Amino acid sequence: MATGSRSSARPGRSTTAAPILLEGFVDVDLTEQGDVWGRHLIGAAWDADPLNDVALLILRGAGSAYIGRVRKRSVRSLLERWYRLRQRVVPGTLLAGDDSWRERDVDFSWVHFNDTEPNFDYVTCYFERVSDGERFEIVRYTGRSVLPERTRPIRPVGATESITLTADDFLGATEFRLVFEMTSDGSWSDEDDLFETAYGPMALDDVVVTEVGGGVLGQYGFETDLEGWTAAACPGFGTFFGVADVSNYLIEDACDCGLSGNVLEMHDEMGEHPYGPAHVDRVPTRRCGQ
Repeated sequence: MATGSRSSARPGRSTTAAPILLEGFVDVDLTEQGDVWGRHLIGAAWDADPLNDVALLILRGAGSAYIGRVRKRSVRSLLERWYRLRQRVVPGTLLAGDDSWRERDVDFSWVHFNDTEPNFDYVTCYFERVSDGERFEIVRYTGRSVLPERTRPIRPVGATESITLTADDFLGATEFRLVFEMTSDGSWSDEDDLFETAYGPMALDDVVVTEVGGGVLGQYGFETDLEGWTAAACPGFGTFFGVADVSNYLIEDACDCGLSGNVLEMHDEMGEHPYGPAHVDRVPTRRCGQ
């Protein structure tokens, strides 16, 4: 594999999330997830399980929305934050009341809990305009909130967030929604015991969307179910695996290995890894004597 700087960008880079086969080499996107770890939590089902010896993470009322793995050990069930989680909870489309709302601001509020590795794992809330598919970040959480000591499994009560968006943020859109996404990197989690949590990464409750000077556009308490919200895995980042002519590279430290023709490349057009170690490349297996 060639190293160093590329002399020029090559168009047509593959960023598909599916594995790519090249003479037996396989590139796998580690951010592609088949399992969904968003769910509705309710006390009755949790309390009925004799293995549960910690209080269920319900922030308000009888139920909450939650993202994180639920794993059973021999002594108890655990809400956990694992490697490379990329999960989201998304509501149905919110509609504005009438044309007058275009001149109004909109208030968003919710109750949340967060316990993620500081500056590496995040819970992010996005505002998404359905009309043009554009979205932008409203707020991002990292670290621990409303849980003073991780070693004391005290049920968090949740923190309240309130944010106002103006008509300029909507750009005349009449359909919009909030998206909450939880992302984690490849280490320091409950999985390797380097960052243990009592209640996993995040929970959400009492989401309210209101026109300033108008009516309530949406209100979600998650008392009996997710109330129209959908839990899903986020799309994978895709891979940067491909073939390039070695002449595309400026090899800074030449060796006697005699590189020629094509080489495998594992980076974007700028010669960088923008998402960190997000994929692996597997060498084809060969038997002795082949």
